[in-house]
Amino acid sequence: MTVASFQMFSEALGTPQSVNVILPPPERIAEASILYLLHGLLDDQTTWLHRTRLLEHAQQYNLVVVMPFGQRSFYTDQKTGYAWRTWVAKELPEKMETWLNLRGVGSRRHIAGLSMGGYGAMKLGLSEPQRFQSIGAFSGVLDLAGAAQRSERSDAIVPDLIASFGSPEAIAGSGDDVLALPLSVDGPRLFVTCGLEDSLLEGNRRFRDRVHQAEVPLVYEEMPGGHEWWLWDLNVEAYLAWLAELGLLTRLDP
Repeated sequence: MTVASFQMFSEALGTPQSVNVILPPPERIAEASILYLLHGLLDDQTTWLHRTRLLEHAQQYNLVVVMPFGQRSFYTDQKTGYAWRTWVAKELPEKMETWLNLRGVGSRRHIAGLSMGGYGAMKLGLSEPQRFQSIGAFSGVLDLAGAAQRSERSDAIVPDLIASFGSPEAIAGSGDDVLALPLSVDGPRLFVTCGLEDSLLEGNRRFRDRVHQAEVPLVYEEMPGGHEWWLWDLNVEAYLAWLAELGLLTRLDP
């Protein structure tokens, strides 16, 4: 496996953007699956590689892993900022998949992330379900409207919410509210995890209940732990193994 760091100019953002990529052996790339793996609020495109065994996990599969920088944007085309959603969801995949010459990749495309990135993955994946085979959310902010209300009391992320959405109140019921997005049994496979000591647990349970009410298949797991990297390392390992069990990832020979 190869780890590469790229600088790509984004028309949507008007600036060069850094992207980290894990690549399988060159002769395997054209038929590889591709995973867009999103970071959390306090992280960047390097953090997955630095804080987990992602490279060790990924090298078991014929898989390209693309890790873009998403700032503190909630992967949204911001009201007073930049078009991060357009970059991550549209422009970057077009550039990356064309450059890699991935053939028929629409049937092998996945998206996942942790915390803010889990929210971004679920939002982008459910908004365009025909583009993704699976969505993984690890400790995701899946009830962002509820989290925004709590943030108003703590002022923790209010500036980020205002920049991205105009106001925290604008999230509920909008296209940026994961709990309001349509669900379908024909949509992407869903994989959601959260720690029992994580402050985002109730939001994950609300999402779980909504998915179950819609009778849409969901892998959902709660486990001991908080909002912690050791847990996300186990989560991404389990997610990739699950995709392989479903036949959505090809294992490489040792």
